[in-house]
Amino acid sequence: MALSGVTSGLLEASRQGVFVNALVRSKRDLTIVGVFVVWLGAVLALDVGAGIWLQRLLGAISWLVLFCLLRGEGRTEKAQVVVVVLFATAVEYTASPLLGLYTYRLHNVPTFVPPGHGGLYLAALALGRSAIFTRYGKRLCALVTIIGAMWVLWGVTLSDRKDWLGV
Repeated sequence: MALSGVTSGLLEASRQGVFVNALVRSKRDLTIVGVFVVWLGAVLALDVGAGIWLQRLLGAISWLVLFCLLRGEGRTEKAQVVVVVLFATAVEYTASPLLGLYTYRLHNVPTFVPPGHGGLYLAALALGRSAIFTRYGKRLCALVTIIGAMWVLWGVTLSDRKDWLGV
């Protein structure tokens, strides 16, 4: 009985060591994700009720943040981010001002939206290649799917503005 307890204790310590090791190996990638998430939250909070000039300043700083996050990336990753920004910008300007599918608060495409798409892609890329995601990817995907489904359900049932486009 005592041997079984020691064995299970060693096994648990080994599992924790694997998790900590994966976290350490994922440090740069998780830093990219953390910086992007914090900046995104700050931009969205600061944009509430902001005028056009503050919105433009947030856009300029967003570009700076994106460039800083790209500093340690290879040419392929940088090129992928550029393509995402170009494509997403074309879609934003087509869908919002041209087709009128949705309207931003100031009836423009905020200057922080294009670099925001690039940052989101880079954060997803960093998560996907991180050791922690590689090790626990299936569990994390299940968790994200559940959270996304709950968000969609909220958007079409409880939200003041029903988000059928988001479905």
